Amino acid sequence: MPKGQANATEVIGGWPMKKKKESTTETLYHCIHRGRKLGCHASFAVDKSNGTLRVIRDHSRHEEDEVETQMELVKSELRENAKTSTHTSRAQYNQIRSRYSAEVIVRAGDYNSMRKIVERARMEDPDRRSVDNECKVVGSFAITADGEPFIIHEEAMNNKKIIVFSSPKGLELLSASNVLFVDGTFDCTPTGFYQLFSFHVYLSESVVRPVAYALLPSKELSCYEAAIKAIRINPLAANWVPKLLLCDFEINIRRAFASQFPNIQIHACYFHLMQSWRRKATKLNIYTDMMSGGALRPFWNLLRAIPFAECVITEYYFQLITNSLPANNSAKEFIAYLDKYYISGTGGNPPTFPPEIWSCAGLSENAVHRTTNAVEVWHRMLSSVVYITNGLRQVRLSDLIMKLKEEDVRTKCDADALKINKNHQVSSCRKTSNVLKDQRLVKALKNKPTPPNLPLTGLDYLRSISLAIKP
Repeated sequence: MPKGQANATEVIGGWPMKKKKESTTETLYHCIHRGRKLGCHASFAVDKSNGTLRVIRDHSRHEEDEVETQMELVKSELRENAKTSTHTSRAQYNQIRSRYSAEVIVRAGDYNSMRKIVERARMEDPDRRSVDNECKVVGSFAITADGEPFIIHEEAMNNKKIIVFSSPKGLELLSASNVLFVDGTFDCTPTGFYQLFSFHVYLSESVVRPVAYALLPSKELSCYEAAIKAIRINPLAANWVPKLLLCDFEINIRRAFASQFPNIQIHACYFHLMQSWRRKATKLNIYTDMMSGGALRPFWNLLRAIPFAECVITEYYFQLITNSLPANNSAKEFIAYLDKYYISGTGGNPPTFPPEIWSCAGLSENAVHRTTNAVEVWHRMLSSVVYITNGLRQVRLSDLIMKLKEEDVRTKCDADALKINKNHQVSSCRKTSNVLKDQRLVKALKNKPTPPNLPLTGLDYLRSISLAIKP
């Protein structure tokens, strides 16, 4: 048995004991109090073939006690579960309590003592110590639940480290997908890293799941490029050539993918676009007027519809909207901001975020997600990595890797199920209101009314889109 590790407690002949060693015919057990204050040196041997018990040395200095035996089992179960579980100490404690009597639980100790058992158990694993203390991903942390490679790249950069994770199944799914979603999260990153950057693909028309993960030390262009290259050079991802990328408005993400995949189409998230515009309007003290039914409310409704127009005529629609405002409107500075950074640019320079980046007309018509909300939802699923600390310590690398391994298992199982039946429900259904909204939106975008009605044009067309996207 490796130093620093202890075997689980077992009930042998009614006594709590631990396995010491095995021979070809017997298993030797010692009393759990050997080495403790009581100093009981009892030894039992159990025949492997028929389970016959042979007493080598009987128990002394303590009586047989069923409650004590159950109490030791509680502590042992808690300790063993903690080595592999990513649940919080409280969650593990509650699971144990549900299986034993109140008398046993009270005798085992209060919540704080149980929490300490969990924390100590997590650090007993030598592989875990290497991961957390030396940032070396070894042993069970470097492989999937199926025993396949999970870590595909480690690289030092400016005295920091980049680590990229993916399973063979994850790389297979990544290579087969034409559409890619990426985003970073900062809440669950361990010390020494700035963000967890994840790669997500479609498993079906509505299911988006993560397939690769990169722990990065910064948001620099070189970090994103290193993570992408690490995946590309893997033989299992030799055919990885995504055609469409959805991400937020971070420039370095777009530059990194454009440098590695020159023909890729990059689209920015509609939600992040609206978020950026709302923040600017709030800063200029006009957002309340936009939302409260004031004079700028019609302007905002039409502006929200512009991303659904074809990018080649975005500037035309923008002019229609701005020309519809009264000359003394309070949105002049906001309009100038939009024109400079999103529509026309200034001084002969193109806008920082041209319409072809954030126009989502083609995405909506082809039933492709126009936001990265599916990725944001997945980020919230990582909250257990934060909760597990109970606010008493920082997130550890081992905690995060165990959670990523769980997510890898879920992705694999979901993919296998959807391969058999694409309509199989592997997650919660979309809200009916969202499904109906998409149907209204596609109908408005197609703009093909029943004759003798004619297709809408100008502001009427934008108004139809605006009505379609309303909650």
